[in-house]
Amino acid sequence: MATVIQNYCDLKVFLKPYFRVMALLGIHYSPDESTPVETFAVGTSKRTKMLRWKKIAYKAYQLIVLLLIWLHVLRYTVCLFIAKPIISKSSVYRLCVFCYCLHASITTTVILWMFSKADGFDTFIDQWNDVSKKAASLGCKQEVIGKQVRRTTRVLLFAMVIVNCTGGVGFLINTKDGNELIKATLAPFGYSLVGLTYGLYILQSILWACSLSFFAVVTKCLSLQFKLVSQEITGLVNTASSFPGKILQFTRLHLKMCDLVDLLNQYYKYILASTFLLNIIVLLCVGYSVIKSALMNLSLILMMATISVHGIYNLVSLSLLSANLHEQVHKPLPSLYKLRGQNANLEDVLEVNLFIAKLQESSVGITAMDILLVKNGTLLTLFGVFLTYLFVVIQFSL
Repeated sequence: MATVIQNYCDLKVFLKPYFRVMALLGIHYSPDESTPVETFAVGTSKRTKMLRWKKIAYKAYQLIVLLLIWLHVLRYTVCLFIAKPIISKSSVYRLCVFCYCLHASITTTVILWMFSKADGFDTFIDQWNDVSKKAASLGCKQEVIGKQVRRTTRVLLFAMVIVNCTGGVGFLINTKDGNELIKATLAPFGYSLVGLTYGLYILQSILWACSLSFFAVVTKCLSLQFKLVSQEITGLVNTASSFPGKILQFTRLHLKMCDLVDLLNQYYKYILASTFLLNIIVLLCVGYSVIKSALMNLSLILMMATISVHGIYNLVSLSLLSANLHEQVHKPLPSLYKLRGQNANLEDVLEVNLFIAKLQESSVGITAMDILLVKNGTLLTLFGVFLTYLFVVIQFSL
């Protein structure tokens, strides 16, 4: 649950479980959260030197993790071209696994990049705390954020565990040497490194689950904060008989929160773009296999079903969370249109009008490489493209 300290939502305390898991996985490191060395170090210079070496050692660990997951991607890239025959019943499966591994690697790399930059997530945390304190002082109940985010986190993690466990079962079924699925999975390293293959797959699955759930939690927190501010703005407009001077405090707070969205979008846009592109490819491949009846193996059927559910889950969850954020950002607009201007000076009215113009631009939100702004209709558009492709394949198959 998000921790409310001194009447504000301390997001850093709330995300501490994620930080601990990410530290084990080689994604996140902060000297402030590490075990203090003051208890056994003598002198400032020695303490600084130990912290420096500890940071260098962890940086090396991060590079090793990144190297492993990208070598895993390279292995599947090789599988696409050296498998014999190159075109077989498992070709679509190999492409799907490649997309899955590439998506997990891109997501992990972007999250690591966000944590490593000086103006990255640490800056976001500092600005978030300032916004939360200001929102609490204006009457926004910060404890609501913790309750709702905790519920969302449980649902997301439960779904991720189910998807990954089902995929693991697909690997374990019918593992005989003649199994075409296992050949496609382990090539080109062969059966001598089965344990390494499973280990890398599990590592990427955990990294994928942790990175995307982190994306979801932070996005949900922002959406709830915007919702609280929007409710206060709506309440002021509906109850005031003249221009409410307090509304300027909420509009300025809202603009600061928009800056937080822009800061996150610098990194999230890569995650969202890879999610859309790679998972759409996966769903198109699965649809093609079903129509062409290429799924003849029990393991292959189970794994393709798991990958398709995985792709749908990625698209739906991230699209809905990003679309909800966009909706909450622009939710004050209908109320502001009804704002009365009695007893208001020109500067205050001009400031509110500039705020309305800012929201009308519709550019505040999470995008895919600054090309596609995720809104409520984005998910329907993506599935419309998928269904159109399926109908075309069906017509050529008749």
